[in-house]
Amino acid sequence: MRYVVIGLGAIGGTVAARLSLAGIDVYGVARGPHLDAVRAGGGGGRGAGSP
Repeated sequence: MRYVVIGLGAIGGTVAARLSLAGIDVYGVARGPHLDAVRAGGGGGRGAGSP
């Protein structure tokens, strides 16, 4: 099962990270400064289309 977290701010980012650490497939949706932080490498995840 895959989960989508809408909003990767403080709470959404923490939830997404904890789910990912538990081995669950997680996709995150971010915009604005949070998206910039994820793109700069703060997300620690894979981009869309990555294997």
